[in-house]
Amino acid sequence: MLLTNTLRLSLSYLAYPAMTCGAVAFGLWAVARHWPAWAVGVVVVLVAAVLVTLLEWIIPYSRVWAKPHGDRLTDFWHLVFSNRAFDVGTLVAVGVFGPLGEALSSRLGTRLWPHGWPLPLQALLAVVVFELPWYWIHRLEHIWAPLWRVHSVHHSSRRLYWWNFGSRWSCSMNEDTRSARRSRGV
Repeated sequence: MLLTNTLRLSLSYLAYPAMTCGAVAFGLWAVARHWPAWAVGVVVVLVAAVLVTLLEWIIPYSRVWAKPHGDRLTDFWHLVFSNRAFDVGTLVAVGVFGPLGEALSSRLGTRLWPHGWPLPLQALLAVVVFELPWYWIHRLEHIWAPLWRVHSVHHSSRRLYWWNFGSRWSCSMNEDTRSARRSRGV
C-alpha cells in the first residue's frame, strides 16, 4: 500500500489519540446502553488489536522489524497465556469486586466511589485503583523466578511490535534496532 509521507506522518501521530478517543467514546456509548464492563473491555481490546496490527503493516516503525523473524508463534502464545492473563484478572476483579462494592455500599448506606469528585480526580483515582496493582504484578514478574520464567519471553524478541511490546529493544542490544535508528537519523 502506497501512502504519501504526509499521510504516513499524520497516521503515526494521530493513530494513538484517535484510538484512545474512539475507545472512550465507544465505552461511554456502550455503558449508556447498559453493556457489562467485561464486554466493553473485550470489544475495545479486540478492535485495538486489529487496528494496531493493520497500522503496523501500513506504517511500520522499521521495515527491518516488519520482516518475519520466526518469533510470531512464541509471541502469540506468550500474549495468550501471559499478557491476556492480566485481562482475565481484570475481568475477574471487576466481576467480583463490582458486586462486592455494591453490596458493601448498600450495607453501609453510602457510596464507596466518590461520585461527587470532579471527573479528572475520579479518573486519577481510577488509574491508581485499577492500574497500580498490575504495575506491581509486573514488577513481581521481574524479581520472582517462577513468574520471570514465563514473563522473560516478553523481553527476548529481537524486534518490537505489538505482540511483544516492551521487549528488549535498546540500541546496544541488537543490530535490528541500531539499523532502524540509523534509518531514522537517530
